[in-house]
Amino acid sequence: MRFNARFRGLLAASLLTAALMGLMISLFSLPVFFLWPVLLGVLAAATGCLMDGTRLSWLPAAAWMTACLLTVLVLLGTVTNGLAQLLDDVLKAWQQLHARNYTSFLAQEDGNTGLTVVLCMLGVLCGLWSIHYVRQPSGLRFWPLAVILAAAAVLWLVCRTGGSGHTAVLRYGTPQTEQRIDLRRDADYDIDTGRYTIHLHVENGGIAFVDSPCPDHLCEGFGVLKNEGDWAACMPAKASLTIE
Repeated sequence: MRFNARFRGLLAASLLTAALMGLMISLFSLPVFFLWPVLLGVLAAATGCLMDGTRLSWLPAAAWMTACLLTVLVLLGTVTNGLAQLLDDVLKAWQQLHARNYTSFLAQEDGNTGLTVVLCMLGVLCGLWSIHYVRQPSGLRFWPLAVILAAAAVLWLVCRTGGSGHTAVLRYGTPQTEQRIDLRRDADYDIDTGRYTIHLHVENGGIAFVDSPCPDHLCEGFGVLKNEGDWAACMPAKASLTIE
């Protein structure tokens, strides 16, 4: 009976961990492998569940938190860069809702290693929190929420990950001018928007702002756009790109 209760608690915590991490990775289009943060989160929840009700019930949380702290101390540069990349990706997603320039955190290119490390630590914290929440008397009321969140995460992952687009739509000027750019042909474009002459580079099915004449160069921080729904903008030039 106690084993069944622990198993139900672990299952609920695992669903919540997978849902929250999946939604975060999908919502902000984070370029990391979804499985690693979720696996570590579930493992953290499993150790907490196994020790629940014993004198050492505090040990799993302490051990995982110590491991996270040691990771930060040993890989401080990598973790710092990962946090900067995470904040940059969150700002890029926010820019799609509120089109204006924001300060970039200037994350260095490290093959997303730093971001993966940060998300794995967040997965651990999420797993520990989830198993703690399920232990509470109100945990039973959490089951429908866990199932709904897990389903939402799966649907978001399936629907959000669009295929590679073949056309970039550039919009600029007042009144607005629309120009469609074929991404299947490598080329460079210099386009006068009436404020600045923007430079676009198309290569291998992707497009990016390059050598921007605007004062902040934030548009270059969007990187290469190639998947349907990808978006970037140069606010000083009043220009935006959308992949279709």
